[in-house]
Amino acid sequence: MDETRNHDLRPRVARQIMDSRRLERFFMNKVWDRSGEEYLKVFSGLKHLLDYARTFENPTVLDIGAGTTRGIAEIAQSEEGEGIQFLATVLKKDEETRKHLGNRQTIMTPAETLKGVSDNSTVLILALNSILYSEAPEMVVQSIDRVLKTGGVLKATYQTDEGKSIGPLKLHAFKEFRPFFKKRGYEIASISKSGTDVVLLVKPGGKRSVTELLQADLKES
Repeated sequence: MDETRNHDLRPRVARQIMDSRRLERFFMNKVWDRSGEEYLKVFSGLKHLLDYARTFENPTVLDIGAGTTRGIAEIAQSEEGEGIQFLATVLKKDEETRKHLGNRQTIMTPAETLKGVSDNSTVLILALNSILYSEAPEMVVQSIDRVLKTGGVLKATYQTDEGKSIGPLKLHAFKEFRPFFKKRGYEIASISKSGTDVVLLVKPGGKRSVTELLQADLKES
């Protein structure tokens, strides 16, 4: 992405972040307090994906837009999370984030920059109904590509129906992100269920095919 276009998008991104923080202030416990069980259900399973993460040395899993961090913390503390470091990004820290994943493992940054997350540091990124709010899909893809290791994986959810919104926040479909991932050579596979698109993407150099990884967890979900 050229710097001119990046600069043009910044006011829209800033407004989106302000709106997101405002909504979190009023609806955090209703919308963004997701359990580990809900993660497994909406993502159609994560067990095999976490096993894949463990094939990398010193694996780190990053949850983008983790809300209260309750869900990712429960996964981290479960048997499936053994041997993996878990990090999360949020738009604001509070008592809930401290209580669950902890402030040391929680980074306050938007998906468009992922400031504070090191280059080539993660093997798996989760985005449960989070990056779909972005007004700058190309910036999100650029940041995800920066922090993912070669062969790393992103599993994200999007709304199947276009045009929906939560308050002032528009929910963007995956088709708005797809060209930027394709440009970088990512393998893509997806399923649709109950109005949600579950999308799996593998960065070039993956150890298993994207279809194989998606189907492995589907069989057990």
